[in-house]
Amino acid sequence: MLRTGAQPGPSDELSALFIDVDVVLEALPPGLRELCRRLKDEPVTGISCDTGVPRGTSQESIKKIREIFDDPSLKEYL
Repeated sequence: MLRTGAQPGPSDELSALFIDVDVVLEALPPGLRELCRRLKDEPVTGISCDTGVPRGTSQESIKKIREIFDDPSLKEYL
């Protein structure tokens, strides 16, 4: 099917998602932003051991991050 530009393609939607996620990440306090960055590559246990922050505290921070990312502007990507 030929794309006419009338509707955004998958790459346009993906680009918009990355932009929207970046906006939310930039609004996070530095500690939560760093935790998000590390969670892309590391398990919670490893982060907790490395930082000295108890795993339960890290889990509470992740809960806050999930609440923040439960943003209406991101719902369209689900």
